[in-house]
Amino acid sequence: MLEQIKNWIERRRAGSTGGHDREHLPTPKTAGDQRLSDCRLIVLDLETTGLNPAKDNVIAIGAVAIRHNAIDLGDQFDLILRRPELDISETVLIHGIGPEA
Repeated sequence: MLEQIKNWIERRRAGSTGGHDREHLPTPKTAGDQRLSDCRLIVLDLETTGLNPAKDNVIAIGAVAIRHNAIDLGDQFDLILRRPELDISETVLIHGIGPEA
């Protein structure tokens, strides 16, 4: 899953925003197929410049997998998006992510 997130980000950077290739998507499982403790869960965290999706931007992305009720630190992903056109001076006070991060 984390590899899919990385690939999606690379496609977005390259300007490709096309739809999903439905033939290659995994088959979704229903809740009754397995116990939650047996599932691999992905926790996704987006750091943004605000809460308005119409005008605010994502400035950092993080994800980590949970397996067998434990966080798997070997299965994680993080990315700080460097966008020089963004004025993040006000948001640095909230989340502490500055240009030096």
